[in-house]
Amino acid sequence: MKKWLANTNIWIKAFFRFLSMSLVLYPIYTIFLKGMLTYVFRQIIHYSGFYILNKENLLHIFRQPVMVLAFILFALVSCAIIFSEFSLLLYSVMDELHWKELTKFFRDRIWSKCKQLCGPGIFFFILYLILMIPLANLGLSSSLIAKWKIPDFIGDELMKSTAGILGYGAIMLSVAYINLRLLYFLPLFSLTKRGPKEALWDSWQETKGKTLLHIAYILLYGIFAVIVIVSVYALSAIIFSKWDPFGTSLMKEGLFYSILMGTNYAIHMGLKFVLIMMMIQIHNQPFSRKKRPLYQNVRLWIVVAGIFSLFVSGYIQLSLLEDHPTALKISHRGDSSNFVENSLEALESAHQKKADFVEMDVLMTKDKQFVVFHDRTLKRMAGLNRKVSDLTLEQLQRISIRNEAGMTSRIPSLKEYIEKSNRLKQPLLIELKPEKGKVQEFMKAFLKQYKSLNPLNQNRFISLYLDALLEAKKALPSIQTGYIIPFQLGSLENYPVDFYLVEEFSYNHLFALSAKKQKKQVFVWTINKENKMKELLLNGVDGLLTDDVSLLSMIMKEITGQNYYEKALRLIEAKS
Repeated sequence: MKKWLANTNIWIKAFFRFLSMSLVLYPIYTIFLKGMLTYVFRQIIHYSGFYILNKENLLHIFRQPVMVLAFILFALVSCAIIFSEFSLLLYSVMDELHWKELTKFFRDRIWSKCKQLCGPGIFFFILYLILMIPLANLGLSSSLIAKWKIPDFIGDELMKSTAGILGYGAIMLSVAYINLRLLYFLPLFSLTKRGPKEALWDSWQETKGKTLLHIAYILLYGIFAVIVIVSVYALSAIIFSKWDPFGTSLMKEGLFYSILMGTNYAIHMGLKFVLIMMMIQIHNQPFSRKKRPLYQNVRLWIVVAGIFSLFVSGYIQLSLLEDHPTALKISHRGDSSNFVENSLEALESAHQKKADFVEMDVLMTKDKQFVVFHDRTLKRMAGLNRKVSDLTLEQLQRISIRNEAGMTSRIPSLKEYIEKSNRLKQPLLIELKPEKGKVQEFMKAFLKQYKSLNPLNQNRFISLYLDALLEAKKALPSIQTGYIIPFQLGSLENYPVDFYLVEEFSYNHLFALSAKKQKKQVFVWTINKENKMKELLLNGVDGLLTDDVSLLSMIMKEITGQNYYEKALRLIEAKS
């Protein structure tokens, strides 16, 4: 690494080779190959007799031997494509890609390595990818799986208890350490004759004692990145505030947004480049310079084309942003940031904070009464290892519950909660949570009690159980029903419901377009981060479930009626 740092010319040329290769690969992998894999994936699911892969049909699909074989082949092809992207980036930095030898390169290096994935080696490669997901390999992620991550709601739930915070923190620190110890996996697998298993083991051995050094390199780059970002942002803001004082020119502010977005992209690619340079130090073969390397004469034009594409993309994104967000503000389990979740106090506080809906959870007790409570056991909220369904309503209401802040309350009955919402005139998003195999029993008792309470007409039902929603619609034709989708892969099937609730991890433009085609609303849960709220609001989502309605209200007011200059800043902030 010292040799590389000492030779600035080699460093700069290597970066431009890497950047030009990245710009070429990005549309190929994110548009063509990702689109091809998405199409094949949908065809596999369609062949199984379904339209999507979700919690309802997962086990059924994988009970079919032909489907298991199809998914194994699909995984093999996907891993080969991901590996080829990593390899091309590695070889571009090393200056070993040449037009005349391109076919030979793919045959001798890429294809020969892909064949190693046809055996047990694929499981070690998949293991590597899984281990990299939580931290995206500290910045080095494939274009195909760049958005893969641990869903936010899992982290949010774990952060609601001391044990969860400690456990989550320990897991993330362990994963970060593993990321650093497996830093040499890709070059060892790509540049040598090692298989995936041997590359994993050798990377672990070769990085022994180098963890602090690698952390220092990353921190040093982080300091450099902050200086560059602050400088470019400040200079751009000064120039464009003078050039377009009112921020109303879409063309000028599109250019402004593109400069900021391009800076972010360059910084991100710079981190990838630094990581690759750190990787390559394990490869002792001298870097040879051959005649007419790939992109020697065209890489400048590739960079220019990339910059032009960036401007067009920025212009389009700004022009499509919402001027006046109309998303419904949905308080998740009431004002759970300041009171015990699902309590009457949390309901009243959410109402005072102008929530459009308050989301709450309904469970059935042993005596077929109903309580407003989220967990199926009392372990987290009361420290008791008992199931809600094993206790009567009277027993449950004698139990004191508390949140992570130490605030206490009692478990409200459905009757108390509905009566309170009626007095407040606060519409509810009622999650129906029957036990598996007891949907009809649950719905029969619930609907009988619910009808007797004279609830608000604006109330809506939501559930993970489609059967429960169908029963509700049959008994109450005017009720709005929403299907909760924790994860979604493939096309969105047209379910017989009025709207969808989707976890943020599974929400994307394809999902939104599919729902729009069905003329159904989409609510996204659970959004507590300010930048994610801004991004979803600017892109016109129909509703957001959050633990902090006050923050959501403030952001909606803040971004309403903004000019293009302000929108550009908000969108950059949301994407950061």
